Amino acid sequence: MSRKFKIWLPHIRLNQEKLAVKTADAIFVPCKQDKNFLMSNLRVKPSKVFTIPRGVSRELFVNNNKKGRDKDLIFVGWWGQRKGIKYLGEAFTQVCRRYPEARLTIVGSKADDGEVYASFPPCIHDNIKVHRSMPHSNLIKEYKRHKIMIFPSLFEGFGMAFLEGMAAGLAVVASWEGGAREIIRDRENGILVPPRSGKSLAEKVIYLLENEDIREKIGQRAAETARNYT
Repeated sequence: MSRKFKIWLPHIRLNQEKLAVKTADAIFVPCKQDKNFLMSNLRVKPSKVFTIPRGVSRELFVNNNKKGRDKDLIFVGWWGQRKGIKYLGEAFTQVCRRYPEARLTIVGSKADDGEVYASFPPCIHDNIKVHRSMPHSNLIKEYKRHKIMIFPSLFEGFGMAFLEGMAAGLAVVASWEGGAREIIRDRENGILVPPRSGKSLAEKVIYLLENEDIREKIGQRAAETARNYT
């Protein structure tokens, strides 16, 4: 593929998507934020857009007895600025200052390990495990090995990762964007924080690490909520 074509490819795809939206009889989206985007930016009539949330595998609900280390955190998603990786780096650095034994598992980065580690200071690289990709069956095992998920996206429709984490009984700390904001009730079945705030992410993660009973209750309620999406 030529460099010139690569530059124009996103514009070609955008025009194709606009045409598809314009000519479609009905459009199905997974969350209200996506619906609002179509109505505001592409002037789609509300009557054409239907919101149907995604569902999760029932395997995630089986045997959710957490056997991992108490201070193991997990992030699932590709490695890009839209996913809030800058603030993940800031947050985990602060968590490690309080708890040097904390560990972070990163799954599905789709990036070179060096690019991922560059988001963190060298002194905590040994606290981080990166998986560029992973079979879903193994990802389910990873969910069950952890107790807290960090989901700091800056823009997100209805991400599957946070819902899968909830289904597996994790306490999810997420930015109040997209589908997460529609499903998570702050301090009931998850924790919501302002986008672009590593400090807020760190504070809430530390709060959960220091309050195991609250963390467990949030995880239990998260799994109950996720059952509505099977």
